Amino acid sequence: MYLKGYYFCWKIMNNIMPTGDNFRHRDVIVPNWDLKCPFCGLVEESVSHVLFWCDKVRDIWNQCYSWLNVSTAFPVSAIDHFWQHCSPKVSEGVNKKWRILWNAILWVLWNWRNNVVFRNAIYNRDKVINDILFHSRSWIKT
Repeated sequence: MYLKGYYFCWKIMNNIMPTGDNFRHRDVIVPNWDLKCPFCGLVEESVSHVLFWCDKVRDIWNQCYSWLNVSTAFPVSAIDHFWQHCSPKVSEGVNKKWRILWNAILWVLWNWRNNVVFRNAIYNRDKVINDILFHSRSWIKT
């Protein structure tokens, strides 16, 4: 996961993921592609919306934070969101676990986004949570 995961997060932080707004911004026309958020269908898909701001996604983030007994504000940018998971006040081991959880949440959300867009899957909150638990636990062990 690590090299692939770091590259994936770099793409998120630099807003170069293949989302509806990035396609429109670059004048890329994808036939038969709805550029709306695949989770809520209410707004144009963007990296920040589909991974952080969509109501369904914020529910996932809040659930994951509840496991750690944490409540937090949601920053506007992906970079600020990442840095929120790196604190000089806690040990490096805790920071590493935070970053792994952050990566796992994003990885699972993006894979679910792809399943909905390309495989006509139906968003399932419980399966998303289970996937996050699986990936975060397995990545923390490595």
